[in-house]
Amino acid sequence: MLLPDPELFKEIDTPSSDVSYLPSPIKPRSNIQMNELNIPLFLQESYMLGRPPPEITTLRPWQIELFQKQEWKERRNCLILVPTAGGKTVAAEVAIAQLLQSNSDARVLYCLPFVSLAAEKFSDFTHRFSNYSVRPFYANIGTSEFANGSIAICTFEKAHTLINAAIRNKYIDKFQLVVIDEIHMLGDSHRGATVEALVAKMKLLPNPPQIIGLSATINADDANIYGKWLNGYVYSCADRPSLIQQYVVFPDGHMSRISHGNVTKPFRKVESIPEDKNHFLPLIADALANSSDTVLIFVNSRRETREYAKMIATYLYSDEFSRITSIVKIKQPPPHTMQMRQDLLVKINNTRFCNDSQMAFCLLNGVAFHNAGLLIEERKFIEDALRNGVINVIVATTTLSAGINITNVNMIIIKNVFRREAGETIPLTGAQYNQMAGRAGRTSKKAGKVIILQQSMDEKETLLIKELSKYNIGHITGHLLERQDFDRFYLQCMTFFNSEETYHFPGMTYEASAKDIKQFSLDSLRDDAIDRLIENRLIINEEKVTKLGMAIAGANFGIDEGLQVYETMKNAQLNICLSDELHLLFLVIPTDIGFKTPPYNEQVWTTLFNEHDHVINEMLKLTSEELEKRVTLSYIRGGIKNCDEIDRILDKIYSAAILLDVVNEKSIAEVEKTFNVDRGTIQSLQTNVSTFAGQVVKFCELCSFQVLGAAINKFRKRLDYAVKNELLPLMSLPSCSQNMARLLFNQGIETPSDLVNCDTSEIVPILMNSIQKSDNMNGKIQKAKQNESLIEMEMLINKVKKEAIQTIDNQRKMEEFAESMNQMRMNHFM
Repeated sequence: MLLPDPELFKEIDTPSSDVSYLPSPIKPRSNIQMNELNIPLFLQESYMLGRPPPEITTLRPWQIELFQKQEWKERRNCLILVPTAGGKTVAAEVAIAQLLQSNSDARVLYCLPFVSLAAEKFSDFTHRFSNYSVRPFYANIGTSEFANGSIAICTFEKAHTLINAAIRNKYIDKFQLVVIDEIHMLGDSHRGATVEALVAKMKLLPNPPQIIGLSATINADDANIYGKWLNGYVYSCADRPSLIQQYVVFPDGHMSRISHGNVTKPFRKVESIPEDKNHFLPLIADALANSSDTVLIFVNSRRETREYAKMIATYLYSDEFSRITSIVKIKQPPPHTMQMRQDLLVKINNTRFCNDSQMAFCLLNGVAFHNAGLLIEERKFIEDALRNGVINVIVATTTLSAGINITNVNMIIIKNVFRREAGETIPLTGAQYNQMAGRAGRTSKKAGKVIILQQSMDEKETLLIKELSKYNIGHITGHLLERQDFDRFYLQCMTFFNSEETYHFPGMTYEASAKDIKQFSLDSLRDDAIDRLIENRLIINEEKVTKLGMAIAGANFGIDEGLQVYETMKNAQLNICLSDELHLLFLVIPTDIGFKTPPYNEQVWTTLFNEHDHVINEMLKLTSEELEKRVTLSYIRGGIKNCDEIDRILDKIYSAAILLDVVNEKSIAEVEKTFNVDRGTIQSLQTNVSTFAGQVVKFCELCSFQVLGAAINKFRKRLDYAVKNELLPLMSLPSCSQNMARLLFNQGIETPSDLVNCDTSEIVPILMNSIQKSDNMNGKIQKAKQNESLIEMEMLINKVKKEAIQTIDNQRKMEEFAESMNQMRMNHFM
């Protein structure tokens, strides 16, 4: 299974964590200070016992001040604006705990921007709120309903699905708190409207829930707008948990301090070996020579993360340093640290049976690269290893700067204050710099260092660095009133809200508050949207939504996206090719696949055209000769494509072919090699397509494509689990991995019933043999660890067997219910 498994994020074996989270009898479970602030005892206990780590025994001054405010006690909407690592999450947790203690039937939405952050938060909250039902809703994990449970951990997009369903099924009043983490993402040009619409919808409700926004990167003027928009208050704390010292290193190696936005005279010349043109090694040596500090380096591309990590790993402990007098020699780590690195490598290699030799070399030398080309699980292991001192250096793209809580980073190095985007050179924004710099010195014990590597002597670059060092943050612009986004969410309001509530939707936007837009202008925006929706046959008038409009709104599609899906489904219903599974996969590939496909003259395209010629010709409406001519022209032009509709269809076909190999259980390494796409991109593609497939199924249900929807829904399960049809019965058991299911199936254990009928002692050898083969391949596991693995395996098998028993029981109850309903219908007609 490529989709990130929430089980992975629950318990990670590290030196600083108690895997079982068993309470210690000698530790206090409550705190006088927390009692006085009415923090519920169950949350105090989680804090005091470190469930999950670290322990929290003392609140920060700003938290105490906030919890004492009358507005907090009245549960008013608020924006909590605190520097990175300042403890914003604790404030949200206290709000959740206080609500649930006063009303155990309440529902809480905790909304985050990324799947990785949602998975991390789900793991934390299952321990923090162990007395309550915490449910995951991200990627394709979780249903479209939050009718049961206490806390939903969801992405921004999933939050809309849950809210729409709650309004439709009339339990929206149970939603009493919505926490929006990283609420400053409202200004993002791609996803900002989704965040803005989330708040706007909440404000339309007759009994709106409390809204708490969390951010570290909103300027004071915008914070006041947020407060007005939320009809609440702003709590701002400017104090960082630790000091930050900022430096710049020039291309010639001279190093200067940055103070109050000014660059001082150079106080040092940094020297390094010729292979280290960016002076990474001496800076890292400063941090690591006399302590177990950690260094986080931000670069601009995946290629750079690998390139620089390999260089650092090659020379970090090398005698090459001896000829550079300014570099402090770093001692080799102790044996137990080396063993922990070996264990980390085994764990990563076993994650998806990936064997990345470059990663192995780097990890064994205490260095890691971190980018979106890695699996989410790999990134999680690497982040944990840095937190716990197993590795000391990470070279990362900016993905790591967006909210991951790494608390022991002594030094941040930013390689370049410019980045390349869509062929253009773009400077870092203040918010982006703050996210990166905020990783440094995240404890109160010592200051962190942020070192910027200036790439030229250009005065413009120096001025940019000075400006960034002031931590000035630009203004946020909302995007919900832009045409496409406004039409999408206005249609949703017409579908799920009454006409009076929908009328007020434009006035609930951030921009309406920011610019104090007059009512006649809002009316004009609304009238234009209504005209466009009527023209697209999505509404009949300003009060009546068509069936197609309801389907697009119900599936949470954008307007253009929904209309395209409608045409695709209409054509597929007449011309579906059931003999080639590529066609079904093609139907659920979104337009934006998220990566660049290779030129048509590469061998992989020839293979695709030969293996799937019938389906490809059907989808393109081209003859083989016309397709060959197009490929030849592209070859003559050096691989350049036309970027027209046919190229977009071929991109989707390429993506479908990747996923076809995935669901046919080809190894991730084999798929990477065949399609020249890294594993993180493959996982991201699967996640996005799996989510999109769920939307397509919903659309089909609402738009009279039931047969096609049923076929897609059946195939979607294979997409979710990345398996062949034969493994689906075993994969329905939550704790059964793809590897376990395949091993069991190959031994004739094909269903939950087969599993229940087997003794645990029969199953253990089947699974242990596979583990031992993998471990022997790496040569890392000793006899003691094998015994430990045996115990863990027995526990896992017993857990899966319990799930199998529950599954069988649930199926029996459903069959009995269906039979009783049939009997009632028969009696009715007799």
